[in-house]
Amino acid sequence: MRSNYISILFIVIIFYSCSNENDKVSVSLKGNTKEDVTLSIKDKEDVNNVVESEKILSKRKINTNSIRVNSGNKIEIEGTIELLLPNRFETMPRETIKLKYPSAARPSSVYTNKEGTVNIALNHTITPMDNQGVDAYKIQFEGQLIQMGAKLIKSESIVKNGKNQVILEFISRAMDGSIYNLFVISHMDNHLVMVTFNCLDKEREEWSETAKKIIDSIKFSS
Repeated sequence: MRSNYISILFIVIIFYSCSNENDKVSVSLKGNTKEDVTLSIKDKEDVNNVVESEKILSKRKINTNSIRVNSGNKIEIEGTIELLLPNRFETMPRETIKLKYPSAARPSSVYTNKEGTVNIALNHTITPMDNQGVDAYKIQFEGQLIQMGAKLIKSESIVKNGKNQVILEFISRAMDGSIYNLFVISHMDNHLVMVTFNCLDKEREEWSETAKKIIDSIKFSS
């Protein structure tokens, strides 16, 4: 596939707002009092159990069939993405997706934790793509990451189920901190498809193993 079939990539950064300071919780009581409460050992264990329960994964099959309109032309794309997803993650409402991804290239669907700080985004695009195009797209993607000041951790090309795939791991910058990203790029129904895991970089150690399990589990239909 010639490089002119490759569309310009829109990388969207989600702005997060969360804190975790020395295992303390600030509790606001209704009325005229306010106090800081330090978590007991049991409370910390309970919090850890909740976090670990978020990482319990189950297999899901997600249908990406849709009809898109591009320059007045209707484009029908079809496909199924099979992957592991955390049981506690919820589907992000379309209105929230529009707010977090203010771009025409926003994901087809997003799965997120309760706080909205850990996200798995799926995007089956209308950009024509095949095995050769995936290899060319990798070069374009890496160049844009460098221009944006991202720190590239890993970039590799693999073949899985007969499809060329690109795995990218990098740290991007946001206004209130750094974001850890793990991407897989491939093609499905002759169109570009991307699956993205991201979270705050300070949560990378906590989530990176789970993120890699999710990315490794992905199977794209033909």
